[in-house]
Amino acid sequence: MFVMHNPVRFTDPSGLFAIDPSLGIFILPVPDIDDGYWFPWLVPDPLLVEALGNLLYEIGQAAFDLMTWRQRLAFRAMQNINAIIPTRELTFAPPRAISSADVTAAINASLAKAGTHDARGNPYRFFHAFLLTDPRGNILPGVVITTPLTDAAARARIAGIPSDVHTEGVFAITQDAAIWLANQFGGPIPTRLMPEISERGAPGFFWHFHPRYNDAAHIWFI
Repeated sequence: MFVMHNPVRFTDPSGLFAIDPSLGIFILPVPDIDDGYWFPWLVPDPLLVEALGNLLYEIGQAAFDLMTWRQRLAFRAMQNINAIIPTRELTFAPPRAISSADVTAAINASLAKAGTHDARGNPYRFFHAFLLTDPRGNILPGVVITTPLTDAAARARIAGIPSDVHTEGVFAITQDAAIWLANQFGGPIPTRLMPEISERGAPGFFWHFHPRYNDAAHIWFI
């Protein structure tokens, strides 16, 4: 069965197997034990297999890089449209949440003013929050919790926090909500204790995440 009966498409320099130059494959005759005749078996060219593997790897890497690039681009765009947030010094005395009960009270007070659901009927999961510092720049215990935020507003809030400001963030009502928000910015930064807490959990310090693409921002939760 010389060149598979197709001398136009195949070549057979040795008389043992056919070669398709256009596809880079060998075609070997293989015995069929049941029917007693020979049929062709396609054997990939090792160089072609390696080239295709490399190509698929490059395509996959390019797709991953594109997703990362788009996520970073969106993050930077959101940063640019948000005003710079200065570090808040203790020039006034808003109520600070020191305990979990304080957090619950602050959230309930905020919801009592704004309502429990946004304009689309979705319950609020996030709240504008920040830390206070004394005149020397030392961070004071306790988190100030103010207005409720929609999911989109919470994303914009995290994106708009400058990288050199470490007192601003969002308070989430659950850990799952905090993880969801962190995942919008590359996920939480891995730490030995994940999530993390400052001052070994002393009163006024709460569990939180720092998102990978804006590690200055806090995402607190109880």
